Amino acid sequence: MTRSFAFAFAVFALISTGALAQDAADATPVPTTMEEVEAAYRSQDFVTARAGLRHLAETEPAGNVMYRYARILLDPRAGPVDAPAAAIWLERAVEADYTPANTLLARVFLSGGDVERDPEHAAQLLQDSATRGDQEAQYYLALLYEAGDGVAQSERDAFVWYRAAAEQGHVEAAYSLSRAYSRGAGTELDTDKALHWLERSAGDGHVDAQFFLANALETGKGARQNRNEALNWYRRAAEGGHILSMRIIGTKYLQGEGVYQDNDAAMTWLTKAAEGGEPGALYNLGVIYGTGQIVERDDAKAMSYFESAADTGLLRAIGMQAAFLEAGRGAEADLSRAVGLYQTAAQEGHVPSQAALVRLAVGGDLDGLTTPHDMVALVAAAATDGDEAALKWLERASEAGVGPATTALGALLLNDTARADEGVALITKAARQGNASAQFQLGEAFSTGVGVAQDYEAAHMWLNLSAAQGHRQAGQSRDVLTDLMTPEQIRAAQTAAREFQPETPAGGVDQ
Repeated sequence: MTRSFAFAFAVFALISTGALAQDAADATPVPTTMEEVEAAYRSQDFVTARAGLRHLAETEPAGNVMYRYARILLDPRAGPVDAPAAAIWLERAVEADYTPANTLLARVFLSGGDVERDPEHAAQLLQDSATRGDQEAQYYLALLYEAGDGVAQSERDAFVWYRAAAEQGHVEAAYSLSRAYSRGAGTELDTDKALHWLERSAGDGHVDAQFFLANALETGKGARQNRNEALNWYRRAAEGGHILSMRIIGTKYLQGEGVYQDNDAAMTWLTKAAEGGEPGALYNLGVIYGTGQIVERDDAKAMSYFESAADTGLLRAIGMQAAFLEAGRGAEADLSRAVGLYQTAAQEGHVPSQAALVRLAVGGDLDGLTTPHDMVALVAAAATDGDEAALKWLERASEAGVGPATTALGALLLNDTARADEGVALITKAARQGNASAQFQLGEAFSTGVGVAQDYEAAHMWLNLSAAQGHRQAGQSRDVLTDLMTPEQIRAAQTAAREFQPETPAGGVDQ
């Protein structure tokens, strides 16, 4: 069965079974002329317009009529959306050589849902319309080439069709063309042309273009720096619904950056951005209510905003949520939950959360909430930066048999001339107990002669033992050292490594 015959048969089946119901009350007269349909459109009586277009499509099946009927079948204002029926009428309009039908039918095939997705057929339809100058078809065809959807991926073809559509005034295509020039995708990188098309799409109301133009003007990257003009574009983007621009404008009013400080305007824009779920705006409002700097302090509101921002993964919001829980602000104090949040943020590199955990650890407030092993790396980093309380914590943990603490303390003291011998002793103790990190540290010390007399054989042995436990850097250092050693030294070091037996920690403490 040919596609044309199949669609014609489907139309007959739909009509005969009543599947194309009019969706209008029987008492409402059905328009029988295009003038009556237009009148229904003007009065926003889309249900009546749909009934009239159905009548005209069935009795006067011209390409433009079938196309308009298909469009209204896809319009929820006119009744239940019927994509399969729309596809049938669009196919008939395509066969009647009505070019706009190609583009709309292609979009139906790309959308999926009630009509099986068919990007290959969509690409063929778009190619036909694009070559006839249809800017919508040119834009969607460019999208397919950029994604390699239904066609072989081609940045060059995508660029060509974006340019064709943009030159006809297609706003989205102009923005995409700007991006292509800025990245050199499918064409030579050209910042001047990128800026030209960015300005053109921004001027035509494309909010993303307005935002990026504002950013370029503010930073001077991609355009001559002009902060006043940048502010204007941020404002236009914000007024057009661009959520990040709302937050930026609100923050500028809050801080008086490039504008007179205006707390009311700041709250207006930040609230709008927060309602759109913008993480930075949620966080900023949390700070505002938590500090009471321009509104009455409200810890409950602050906590609510921090929680919402934290749910987006914003690390500083997670840290503030933890701080409020620790202090019992805006919610009942919950140190266990606070510690969990601090750990989540700290693992992603949030420095204030790392500092909070160190503070709690050295103060003895983490007992029962975390293990000493979990805190060694953070406390050791603080001790390296000169935190005496952190150093004392490492000493206590080492004395308690926490192997990683012994290794960290030893490495720290090794770089302290006055306590280098003590550092070597600690690292040696941990290395002999089988700690891979300590074995690496000791191997490095023997290799460089830092804190101990230089000894390539001892260095090779310890590095070899560490590498055998999976310490990648140890293996690399051992291989470099091997090139400096004689065959006899290498054999001796390998024999020592084979004969090594780790010592059991005093008291059997897990290292």
